[in-house]
Amino acid sequence: MISLLSSIAEQVAVAIENARLYASAKRAADGSIALYEVSMTLGSTLELGEVLDSILNCSLKTTCADMGSVMLLDENKGELTIKAARGLSEKAIQDTRLKLGEGIAGWVAKNDEPLLLFDISKDARFKDLKPREGICSGISVPLKVKDKVIGVINVGATYPRKFTEDDLKLLSTLAGEAAISIYNAQLFDQLHKLFLETIKALVRAIEAKDLYIRGHSESVTRYALAIASKLGLSKKEIEILRTAALLHDIGKIGISEEILNKPSSLTEEEYKEVKNHPQLATQIIGSIPLLKEVIPIIFYHHEKYDGTGYLRGLKGEKIPLGARILAVADAFDAMISARAYRPALTVKDAIQELKRNSGSQFDPQIVSAFLEILKELIPKLH
Repeated sequence: MISLLSSIAEQVAVAIENARLYASAKRAADGSIALYEVSMTLGSTLELGEVLDSILNCSLKTTCADMGSVMLLDENKGELTIKAARGLSEKAIQDTRLKLGEGIAGWVAKNDEPLLLFDISKDARFKDLKPREGICSGISVPLKVKDKVIGVINVGATYPRKFTEDDLKLLSTLAGEAAISIYNAQLFDQLHKLFLETIKALVRAIEAKDLYIRGHSESVTRYALAIASKLGLSKKEIEILRTAALLHDIGKIGISEEILNKPSSLTEEEYKEVKNHPQLATQIIGSIPLLKEVIPIIFYHHEKYDGTGYLRGLKGEKIPLGARILAVADAFDAMISARAYRPALTVKDAIQELKRNSGSQFDPQIVSAFLEILKELIPKLH
């Protein structure tokens, strides 16, 4: 009997150990899959907001947590702020500002050490810290690039759940991948801002030649982006349109100042030269790979919906959508601005012109969207 019980006990022990090993192996496999998904997801974008959201989603999925945040360090201020979050109120997201060493995330960032937490009230390091209501346990790990902390990932569970050392290792490994992606996205963001500043410098060079269009490109850009947003264009399409709107008159840099600032009507030959500015723009920026998708919008922004425009006489939806949007924004700002050869129209008169030319010069859908926008913008235009 004793021998039988001993045999059963051994079998039970083996079964328990096998179950433990299986659970451990499955956990490791799940972790590997999650990390692979992280790598694939983070490699698909350089847009910082998308990168941060992906990191947070992967962190929550990998650790089976139901709340968390990604915080980035502002080196100049020496403080951490929340850039992506789940399970936190908008007030908490907006108000949270942690100095290095302050709070759990501040401690992790300052000490460059991960934390696995069960009961904060019993941890001497955080005895004065009020625990967030409802959190049963949590993990906080540093985000590092080249041994330099750039932020912190925090995850927590609001249901009975204790994170393990395996969870900590997985999140730390994920943080290594995530930090590189964040760093690359930040570099891309800086390059994009530099790119836009370079474009604005080119715009100022154009406007220096034509005294009557100072601020025109900025205004056209504002109107064009408002229309694009109203029509539901994607973030990428909006960014391409932004660049096109800023640069739409760059070809005028190749036109003489005498013609641009002539106080009377242009001769047929002079008007022909002005009409060539979209072609000149293409020649100026055509060799820049980053502006490849911008060129069609600039080249066709003087086409008319009925096919009577220039440079190619395209009609209707054969004209690129961005060019149709730009045509409305450009014409409206030109009408309400003074020129050497005429005074500015009133906003009311400019609106009437848009309506009168809807379906002939302009895409009626875009005119309709813009008129809706103007109901909000008109008080600001006076």
